[in-house]
Amino acid sequence: MRYANFHVTPLCSPTRAALLTGRNSHAVGVGMVSNIDPGFPGYTSELPANQPVMAEVMRANGYSTLMVGKWHLCKDSDLNEAGDKTSWPLQRGFDQYYGFLEAMTNLHHPHRLYEGNSVVDTDRYPEGYYLTDDLTDRATRMIREVKSAKPDKPFFIYFAHGAVHAPLQVKAEHIRRQRGRYAIGWDELRARRLAPQVELGIVPEGTRLPPRNFEEGLDVQPWESYSPRERELFARYMEVYAAMVESIDQSVGRLRGLLEEMGEWENTIFIFTSDNGASCEGFDKGSTQYHRRPSAISVRARPRKPTTRRWTRTAWADPPLGRTTRAAGRWPATPRSGSTRSPPSGAVTRYRWSCPGPERSASRAASSSANTSMSRTCYRRCST
Repeated sequence: MRYANFHVTPLCSPTRAALLTGRNSHAVGVGMVSNIDPGFPGYTSELPANQPVMAEVMRANGYSTLMVGKWHLCKDSDLNEAGDKTSWPLQRGFDQYYGFLEAMTNLHHPHRLYEGNSVVDTDRYPEGYYLTDDLTDRATRMIREVKSAKPDKPFFIYFAHGAVHAPLQVKAEHIRRQRGRYAIGWDELRARRLAPQVELGIVPEGTRLPPRNFEEGLDVQPWESYSPRERELFARYMEVYAAMVESIDQSVGRLRGLLEEMGEWENTIFIFTSDNGASCEGFDKGSTQYHRRPSAISVRARPRKPTTRRWTRTAWADPPLGRTTRAAGRWPATPRSGSTRSPPSGAVTRYRWSCPGPERSASRAASSSANTSMSRTCYRRCST
């Protein structure tokens, strides 16, 4: 069966929460990406104890419950050995878990994998390591083990891929197979892909393509308006993205092959879904900065009343992995050198993570980022 009108939220954590509970994401405390708790019941960034999760229901009815991949349903403050684990996979109904708890990770060298409630102690991954392969290996192993131990016991597995979320990373041999397929550009590709959807009945006759993405900082221009160099770069992005999709296709094929080999395919409900399309952390031109240390946080303090005085400070810090951050807060900033007055206590500050390229020195990065405006925060994911 093909469902052509699947409702999703525009963010990854809410979609996962709705999928696993069957409820509106706000009703289960995950109305936004699970990173912080701002103090409102619809945005607690963790699954509440009074809302059952699919794995809990399945386990209560005699199923083995397994999970591999991305979780992203608990607060950042709980992502440590001493953190509250009440919204971690094992505490929400899964017998086994292997994957990462955050929004994204390096697919060639994951920063922090978990097995159950424990961190996988790994300093170096083997040559040619790729997370999608590792997760698929673990999923097939889990299924084999539970079926070997108790052949008559049913199982439920939730496989949440890290791809094709940012960063765009895939094995070289997959990229080679996509070379040149996207040189025609996205305008022609969109038109070509609409036609078979109409033919298959996914969308009705007369359906017209929506406008290109137009949000500020994420706007997409006509393909021919870009320079040859830009078109080459963007075609490359699409090749890598498609190669990541191919790696997921192969993963799904391996799981199906295992179930057929075990004689379980005809007795299994297999649901494959994706939610929001391409990840947009790279904004309109792409980025290589997801996993690099930022140069600085640029901060500007503003007095409560209009004044000609302005106070600025720059602070060094590491952000959460791969995250562009926007925030406003209260910070009693110090006066500039030589000033005899301080800003009002609790002056409102705005700041953003500034991530210049590696060729720029720290001092240059700090000075050039001093007057940057607030950045946008955008979280999306593709495959569940």
